[in-house]
Amino acid sequence: MLAGMNRSLNRRPDSSSDGGNGGKGNGNGSGAPRVLLSSPWFPEGYKSQAWDNPVTDFGDLQFTGHQDLFVLHGHMHELFAHVIGQNLRGPSVYLEYPRKEHFLAEVRKGYDFVGIHLFYNQVEATFDMCRAVRELSPHSKIVLGGYGALGIAEMVPPGELKPLADYLCLGEGIGFMRKLLGEPADAPIEISHMPRGGVTLPWQKRYITNEMGVVVASLGCPYGCDFCGTTKMFNRRRLVLVPPRKLAAEIVRIYEEDPRTMLVAVYEEDSFLDHEYLEEVGEHLRASGPGLAAAFWVLGGIKSIHQWGEDRWRRIARTGVASAFLGVESKFAEAEGYVKRAGDTREVFDQLHAHGITTTGAWVCGWDFHTRENVQEDLAFFLSLKPTMHQLTTLCPFPGTDLFRRLRKEGRVPENLRWQDLSFFGAGGGVKYKNFEAHEIMELVHSGYRKSYELWGPSLMRTLEVALNGYEWCRASGDQDLYKKANFHRRQILQMYPLLPTAIEFAPNGFVRRWLRELDARYRRVIGEPASIHKVMAALVLEKARHERKQRQASGRDRHVQIPDPRAVRYDFAGYATARPGERPYVQSFLEHDRSWERFRRAHNAGARVTSVVNEAARLYDHLRRRTRPDREAVDEAARLIATFSVPLT
Repeated sequence: MLAGMNRSLNRRPDSSSDGGNGGKGNGNGSGAPRVLLSSPWFPEGYKSQAWDNPVTDFGDLQFTGHQDLFVLHGHMHELFAHVIGQNLRGPSVYLEYPRKEHFLAEVRKGYDFVGIHLFYNQVEATFDMCRAVRELSPHSKIVLGGYGALGIAEMVPPGELKPLADYLCLGEGIGFMRKLLGEPADAPIEISHMPRGGVTLPWQKRYITNEMGVVVASLGCPYGCDFCGTTKMFNRRRLVLVPPRKLAAEIVRIYEEDPRTMLVAVYEEDSFLDHEYLEEVGEHLRASGPGLAAAFWVLGGIKSIHQWGEDRWRRIARTGVASAFLGVESKFAEAEGYVKRAGDTREVFDQLHAHGITTTGAWVCGWDFHTRENVQEDLAFFLSLKPTMHQLTTLCPFPGTDLFRRLRKEGRVPENLRWQDLSFFGAGGGVKYKNFEAHEIMELVHSGYRKSYELWGPSLMRTLEVALNGYEWCRASGDQDLYKKANFHRRQILQMYPLLPTAIEFAPNGFVRRWLRELDARYRRVIGEPASIHKVMAALVLEKARHERKQRQASGRDRHVQIPDPRAVRYDFAGYATARPGERPYVQSFLEHDRSWERFRRAHNAGARVTSVVNEAARLYDHLRRRTRPDREAVDEAARLIATFSVPLT
């Protein structure tokens, strides 16, 4: 069916064609087709699941669930259109999280192509968007891409899809769209200025203020896990989009243009797979101004790390990697044939932590090999790794994957498959698990998050512990490049400290509280006595936490502060033919006025002004008390860090 779908829908004009738009231009004399890209409209395409939180929230929904006051709210933008839009020759428009009225108004302008990127659980909402395009702009050609398109290719016969869409983009989107529009497919690829994301404690700061940078480095994975949509989407290939030199330059740019940057996320399926590529990134970073202080987050596999051979931990640290998402999947995964998982998992986690690299471990519940006798053993093994953060999910057979086809052949996929439930937290879309009921799988996932918090405390404090490891190891390494990375870890430590007294007071149990007190003693031993401004900030955070706890007790709700919906945004891309190198390739505008955001911004800016005054007063006070030069330099460093995060929001 997949091959048939490609033949009937993926019509690819050659470079001499008019791009499939009948010769229509964009109205500005360039002759380029008019292109509208969009994410699914909100909220219909973003139904909440499991935690009853927004599905755009990767903090609570994935990485810090059930951590009481220390649950993070996180957000990263949908990046597909930014990769495509800045690599088309002509102009294009991207709508991110549009409300229905925004999308309909834009479609009425009569674009030649309308492209929608979707995940599996957004298919139904996307089909409604397609029907609206057919009605309001009948001449527009509709392109569907992303993992949802892979599911559609598997589940929807071409005859049923034809009234809704004209093309399915299965694979890399830049080349696909260039061919479709009649543009040179081999033109250089540039990926820069991706919209920033971030995390926050919602009771401390309701809105995310974008302290994390993002860049996309490659697509695809060669390992071929049967549950993985990426494997199918890119035919077990790794497609490099950005060479090492450009990746390093983009990471440095992100840090230098915004001093608030806490970390840069580098998106590719397994950054450790090609050690020569990653080590070259490290070479370019070490030659830059910030050096390895321009650290970044990656995804990786256990087997890929073991392939680095001797002295691998030091070599990995010297690349600039400071955090890694690692697919553990299961203690039994290697024995069950998942080669990506081959190797000593415990060694990987222990050594990364020892070298200052935080981890986000991923565990999957509901495998056929999970029984009532071994599932708790599997979960206990995963929790014993002490991942800094974690993603515990249900096994979901996504349409188009080998796992889906096997379970469908076995009669374990329902005929009325619920697209909306096809996600890591949607109980497999109604799949019949071999040894458990769906609600039991979800309860195991929830219990895993709760046990992790009860064992190891807040992820934020685990981050502080690993940062202390990294700071001490880098300082003792005798390596001048790693001394610069020690600066990154020191900054992490100073950022985390104001939360430590709150974590101690609200620890889930005595075991965790004792560990946190030991962490406080270690901080003072390694970093020194906290600066006065840090003590002031810690006291303020503690009072906010006490207030939040009282509000929760009074309301009976787990979270007193309501997480705001993502804002509807429009991005206008000029196209690479007219874009200026090194500058942002788009103009961003919000599609509606958010009064709540404006109130937050005014309050934040007022608080920033007060903080600046208190910060300077505390710095001068400490200078009077601390006579030695190293002590005063430490005070100045703490003051600079507070000042960095006390800038007004525009």
